[in-house]
Amino acid sequence: MRDMLDDYYAASGIDSAIEHTKSLLWPVNLGIWLRLAVISFFVGGSQGFDIFRYTSQIADPSTTATTGDLDLLFQNPGLVMGIIAGVFLLVVIVGIVGSAFQFVFVDCLSSGKILLSRTFWQRIGKGARLFAFIFGVLLLFIAAFVALLMLIFIPLGETGLNLLTVLAIITGMLLIIVLILLLWLIILFTTDFVVPVMTKEDCGVFKAWGICWQMLWAEWKQAAFYAIARLILTICTGIVIMILMVIALIILGIPFLIAGVMAMALSEVMAAVLLILFVILAIPVSLLISVPFNTFFRYYALDVLGRFSPEYRLLPVADDEE
Repeated sequence: MRDMLDDYYAASGIDSAIEHTKSLLWPVNLGIWLRLAVISFFVGGSQGFDIFRYTSQIADPSTTATTGDLDLLFQNPGLVMGIIAGVFLLVVIVGIVGSAFQFVFVDCLSSGKILLSRTFWQRIGKGARLFAFIFGVLLLFIAAFVALLMLIFIPLGETGLNLLTVLAIITGMLLIIVLILLLWLIILFTTDFVVPVMTKEDCGVFKAWGICWQMLWAEWKQAAFYAIARLILTICTGIVIMILMVIALIILGIPFLIAGVMAMALSEVMAAVLLILFVILAIPVSLLISVPFNTFFRYYALDVLGRFSPEYRLLPVADDEE
């Protein structure tokens, strides 16, 4: 069974990725870990997205804005447009920076030099192209998703619930699942394979996708197995990360909880300050926990890409592969 699995790049690449990750992160070099934590934040570590989600919840008018605030906004459409434009600009800037760090991550691991600024400005243009591509793909899928919902629910409102509408709902839901799966696959292969090919060829997204498509289509079974393995590994490591974070945050939170209870008796402001300090410390702790997992996945993708095509092998060849 082991020999059969080793015929698949996604299976044989796991041990190599683990070894690369161990050699980079052990013994612990705090500077390397901190720089990789910054990269993890920008390239899509779940903690980074959580921070933006929590920020959007804090800014949710239903929870923080009063009726007077809403009236003020409605009476000042220019202010509303300015806020929307500012948020959109922030999203674009963060998206481009995060996309540029996708290339920086590849540069760091392929060269063994974990430096944030060494190639960042060289990759900002490619980051903008990558962000524009993913943003465009997301818009297309959102449009398709909305169209499917309209096809499902508009007839339901006109004819009521019957056998045909039930079948339409089931069909629509299956198509939505297919859309979500297709979107995940596009983003997966773009991040894991297209980004390194863009780095190697110094080309744009579409040319790199053309190269990757030829590789993936020529060995579609290997590509399918990689996608399945990647999904399983993502789910398993996600569970492990969540458990580790809960344990770490409990350990970190105990002294803050004790101090907070004592501070509440003296001053609510002091308790609020302690809460802010806890959040400030929790963010880097969460990012550091994600470092070995994000590093493993990037090494894993680079290793498998090198097995698809030695021309795009960006990692040093292990002795047992020579």
